[in-house]
Amino acid sequence: MSSDRADAPVVELTDVTKVYDRHARGLRWRQALPWAEHRPRLAHRALEGVDLELRRGETVGVIGPNGAGKSTLLKLVAGVTQPTTGAVRCDGTVGAMIELGVGFHPELTGWENVRCGAVLRGIHASALDPVLGDIAEFAGLEDAMDSPIKKYSVGMRARLAFALATQFPVDVLVVDEVLAVGDPDFQMRCLDRVRHIVDQGAAVLFVSHEMRLISLMCERTLRIDDGAVVDDGATTDVVARYLKQQPTRFGEADRKALRIESYDLAPEVEPWGHLAIDARVQVTEPVRKPTVSVDLTIPTLNPDLVHVIANDKVPALQDPGTYRLRGRSHPFGFQNVGLRVSLTVGDGARPSDVQAADLRMGGDGAAWSYLAVDPEWETWEEPAAAHPPARHTGIRPDLAPDAVAVRLRDVTKAYRSGRTHAAIRAAVPGAWGAGGRHDVLALDGLDLDVERGEALGIIGPNGAGKSTLLRLVAGLTIPESGVVDVRSPVVPMLDFGSGMHPHMSGVENIRVRGRLLGIDPADLERKMDEIVAFADIGDAIHTPLHQYSSGMLARVGFAVAIHAPGEILLVDELLAVGDEAFRGTALRAIEARRREGDTVLFVSHEMQLIEQTCGRVVRLEHGRVVEDGPVTDLNTHSGGGWAAGVHDATSGIHLSDLRVRQRKITVGGSIEFETTVEVETPAPHARLELSYRAIPEDRATIITRSDRNIRSFFLKTVEPAGGILAEPGRYRVRCVAHRHQVAGGFDVVLAAVDDREDQILAESWQEVLIGQPNSNGLPIFVTDFDWTVERVDQDAPVSAEVVGD
Repeated sequence: MSSDRADAPVVELTDVTKVYDRHARGLRWRQALPWAEHRPRLAHRALEGVDLELRRGETVGVIGPNGAGKSTLLKLVAGVTQPTTGAVRCDGTVGAMIELGVGFHPELTGWENVRCGAVLRGIHASALDPVLGDIAEFAGLEDAMDSPIKKYSVGMRARLAFALATQFPVDVLVVDEVLAVGDPDFQMRCLDRVRHIVDQGAAVLFVSHEMRLISLMCERTLRIDDGAVVDDGATTDVVARYLKQQPTRFGEADRKALRIESYDLAPEVEPWGHLAIDARVQVTEPVRKPTVSVDLTIPTLNPDLVHVIANDKVPALQDPGTYRLRGRSHPFGFQNVGLRVSLTVGDGARPSDVQAADLRMGGDGAAWSYLAVDPEWETWEEPAAAHPPARHTGIRPDLAPDAVAVRLRDVTKAYRSGRTHAAIRAAVPGAWGAGGRHDVLALDGLDLDVERGEALGIIGPNGAGKSTLLRLVAGLTIPESGVVDVRSPVVPMLDFGSGMHPHMSGVENIRVRGRLLGIDPADLERKMDEIVAFADIGDAIHTPLHQYSSGMLARVGFAVAIHAPGEILLVDELLAVGDEAFRGTALRAIEARRREGDTVLFVSHEMQLIEQTCGRVVRLEHGRVVEDGPVTDLNTHSGGGWAAGVHDATSGIHLSDLRVRQRKITVGGSIEFETTVEVETPAPHARLELSYRAIPEDRATIITRSDRNIRSFFLKTVEPAGGILAEPGRYRVRCVAHRHQVAGGFDVVLAAVDDREDQILAESWQEVLIGQPNSNGLPIFVTDFDWTVERVDQDAPVSAEVVGD
């Protein structure tokens, strides 16, 4: 092969545009006539003017919100669809994992589906037979391969699909969200296999909403928004910009369709006050997706570090004209700091114009505290030590009968391979003989009690029995033995594709699925606007479902289910394919149902997502409950990855580990912890100080006071000198701090500080995460804006209001 040939891109997209017809009932006969011009009745540009080169040995990540065009890009590369304009060239064979389980038949066994999948990929039986065992072994499904696929969990189907798709050499591998539903062990094995494929000279295009997987797998990443590539570069940089959503960090639009003529800002705001923005914006040409963004920096500390970001779509700025734009922030938790506020207007992620103004946040006059937090603090003498309760096996003997929502006793469930329908089997090359029946024990004598109003997380490796447990509670299957007692109506969120027709529009499918979930037709029509708004996929709601990405399908399916009647919510891995904005919306909706008294059973491989949602967790292995306890205890024991520790000097002051109630919380949530303070040698000049601190590179090093001040973005004395540290004793302390407008990971630190001796006597710390992690180790602060738009270049002004997300 010549050097020119070796260096040539294996995938090349040149000025590619893909237009879908979003009219649910277009003239389908025209599409069957090769000479007939295709004219969409309701055109939607999924991709517009995309250029991309992918070379051998390169792994490129693709990120962006649901509906941005990511799946369409992969379908074009895989040859599943053709571009409307432009050219797509792929030099070699393509292995595609675009939709989980595509080509799998529910009635066929695992073995039979592998053979069907191989036929679809053009793999001859002579090449497949020697590696059948390797495929089953990699997927970890040796005991389940004789069972029909319909009895597999989502994770089991993902493992089998990945094992088959990566068993044989390819030149290009395209992957869309398949790894999001696997357990951590399987994900790492997949990453190792992908690296091996790349080492062999293949190119990989990988779509995911999991930034951790993107960072592990890809050196280069594209960000797609509204069908256009808006960012392309090193993964660390692109992911950081995406998570921070900083429009001022992207390249400016080629055509500046919006311009800020004037910009005024209220010069001073008290803590938990409102930022007020008044601007005049000129729109010179039609704008497809007008956006208004605000970011804040602290010029005296680091003018390049953005601390606050708010992005909003403002459709009222679509048409040419001159507008008055006024914004009012939600309550804002800064204090004692000067801020620079940048206002950006643009089309999608591309800024057209940016202007900045300064303001002063007031407060108590302290020089170092710029996060407004007022913690509730209490202390009391340590009671006599109590023996910790023994771990359960799922049984809650303390529950009163009327407090039980779900009770399972000695439940066993086995799946059998059975006989595949003869007509189906006859069509499968080399189908396995009927043979004997092979049992797969999914649940083995399982006992479990779930309390009304409880949010129970269910964790464990793929194949542990998690999905089977939810199916039993939902009544979708029955046990071989034992008792399943479900005492309230159930809302199953197990498979968003069930009950949906690919050629019906989103609205039509909402009506069908709503009826299947028991929503009264009249109630469904009354809730229709609310369901459509919750799904938040724009005009695509009137599009046939076969044009949806997996994320868009998840949005619609969840939007219907969360509005369905019922008191027990069953959620199985269905947030794995959603973007971060949708996840937040979904989790808030689940929490709202729980606060109203509903019960939640939540299955996920994401430990932080479990902790954000649930108060109690059970861990299954081989169909049995092997651990049961509070989410914080079980998450730590199960390798949740949360760092914590205690640094004690030889001062006679000892702090126990911080027992934080919830270490992964949503933006705006509360941090609550308890700990024990033991005073052996009194320190009359010492105080207890609570701080939030950026995560250090080396946790083994005790931080100095000067470093503490630099790295802390909140410091407050919670127990003054002369308090509990001044007398010998043992005390229990509890602290609750509310409404954190922070996004990122940091350490919550409680320290005994002696100002007279200028030293830290002891400290205890626990890592927490609010919202999404931030790549530079420092948090950002999040607030929403409500926007009012008034057209001022017409005799009759046009007004519109936009409420921030």
